[in-house]
Amino acid sequence: MDELFRKYSFLLDETNGINDDFQNIKNNSNLYEDAEEDVELIENYLITMLKKFSQVDMLAKIEMLRIAGLKGMIEEKIKIYQFHVDYITSFALKVGGMDSGATELINEDGILKIVKLTTLLIMFKSHDLHKKNIKSKHFNNQYQFIRLREFSENKINVLRELICYFDDKNKKTSASTEVLQFIIRLAEKISDNIESISSKYFDANYSYHLFSFSFKRLKDLYIKSISDEQFSEILELFTFKWGDFNDVEISEIILYDRMEEKFLIKLSDNSYFIPNIYNALDKITDIIERVIFSIEGDKLKFEESKGTFLEEKINEIFLKSFPNSRVLRNSQWNKDTLDGENDLTVLYENFAFVVEAKSNGIRKNIKKGILKEINSAYQDIVLKTNDQAKNFSSILKENIGKKIEFKVIGGGINILDLTEITEVIPIGVIFADIPVHLMKDLNPQNNISVPILSLFELIKIMQCLTLTSEKIDYLRKRYLIDSANTSYHGDEYDLLYTYLMCGFNTDQRLYKSAEKDEKVFIHYIEGDVSRDYLKRVNWFGNLLIELEQKKPQNWLSISLEICNIPYVAQKQIERELSIRGKIELLDNMKFRKRVVVVKYAESMNDRERIRIELDVYEIKRTAVHSGLEIESIFYLVINTKFEYKFSGIFKF
Repeated sequence: MDELFRKYSFLLDETNGINDDFQNIKNNSNLYEDAEEDVELIENYLITMLKKFSQVDMLAKIEMLRIAGLKGMIEEKIKIYQFHVDYITSFALKVGGMDSGATELINEDGILKIVKLTTLLIMFKSHDLHKKNIKSKHFNNQYQFIRLREFSENKINVLRELICYFDDKNKKTSASTEVLQFIIRLAEKISDNIESISSKYFDANYSYHLFSFSFKRLKDLYIKSISDEQFSEILELFTFKWGDFNDVEISEIILYDRMEEKFLIKLSDNSYFIPNIYNALDKITDIIERVIFSIEGDKLKFEESKGTFLEEKINEIFLKSFPNSRVLRNSQWNKDTLDGENDLTVLYENFAFVVEAKSNGIRKNIKKGILKEINSAYQDIVLKTNDQAKNFSSILKENIGKKIEFKVIGGGINILDLTEITEVIPIGVIFADIPVHLMKDLNPQNNISVPILSLFELIKIMQCLTLTSEKIDYLRKRYLIDSANTSYHGDEYDLLYTYLMCGFNTDQRLYKSAEKDEKVFIHYIEGDVSRDYLKRVNWFGNLLIELEQKKPQNWLSISLEICNIPYVAQKQIERELSIRGKIELLDNMKFRKRVVVVKYAESMNDRERIRIELDVYEIKRTAVHSGLEIESIFYLVINTKFEYKFSGIFKF
């Protein structure tokens, strides 16, 4: 086994993330063929080890080590991801059980070996569906490796709102409310158990008790008083039993993560084990939908409610994010041979945001990597959202500076006043957590020029970017990235993390069409994304805050210019100003060619303005002589009576 690990050490290197490992394989597809002879050996090693140890003890320790590593309670010897826990649990349900006779307790070395074997098996074990199409295998692998985010209050809150919305529409209270509350309480109870253990006294040997519950303890967490029989029926919706996978082939288990569907293992009539509560929280939307479909039997009504709820929620988010904006909904349009209905158009300052909403879910066969299903979902959700937003945006762009009317279903007219609008930004918002970036990789011929975000991603973006200028800058640059048909590795949370780190002010090909097969690697973030990651010199942050509070003339365009200054340039400007009181900084970042001029000044009189214009002329003359095309020049005027007090920015 050690020889096997040495052979694939480049995939088990802890300095790499799982994303890097997968790209290593994807960029060297011959690895699949080379590893074919090792797959059976890997599988045999794994099954032998799983049969050797007590499954419940093993699963509890693996989950405990994963959580402890994530929370920094221990120094990790190997990174354990949620997919490791899920697939090892599935394998254990196939080969083990309480009556398997295995009593040996696993140690940390045994856990590390099982985790490594699981990684290799998932990467190299191919299902018959994938053997004829390597793209299908790539998609399936990458989908399995999508990382679990931290406990999402946003997701829980949105689901609460959706259930209330659904109940109001149907004029009755559904069981899904109680089930949602039950799962949340269960997760909180497990979290409390874990938090009670300090890193000083951490011992994985005691982890079994953190994840095991009696029937009575589970029922006490249910907020509604129901009979034991009724509660048992509810638990059955989320419960696996030992032996459930006895007749399921390993390749079939690897095809998709069955632990997304259920999160309880029934040990006996009175005992339950929960090895993956965090995955249950991450997939809570699918779980609650299954409750509604199973108990309420109102699938069609729920889908209708979800669609209208999504539009209402987007409307609420934009009105809160852009105060005093104007939202116009359900505009019917036609252009040439095309027609459609725009869900929302948001007018704010000189920007028009064209938003298309889609509430479709994601089917199991997509997760399996079945290309026909992936392409169908891609057409129905991603491509349709992109085309509708793009087509309506083109109508608005053609009518900038005018007022234009659109009919609304049921009567009425939407009048879009575009007289002050200079930019139109299309956005797609979907309800499901669909891996849009993976689907785009399979369809490079289709130019998806519109950012497609999930509702939860949109909420997170608006929470992390607290300033109006930041929100617009992010959406604006995201549109520039996608409209350039840039291919990048990572999801929307990675992009948000990248923005917080550098504002998308990078020398990578983000704003120019990427060369053929060129990929842009963005920052990879495990766990939650928060504003704590923001890299910005305080002085520039204060400028943005003051601009938003005072709203002088052209405040938004000035703010967006500030957002374009890279962090390294911010630090240089602040340092040079404090030393010399003057700086002429050539921002020669590749593909941007922007010049920044900064000087101290207490006021801006005619004489000062003439001197600035001479400075600008000299910079332009020097730039032209050097063969440099300048996009813009801006001048910061600082009030020296107060430390770094902002007075204004004049752009030429």
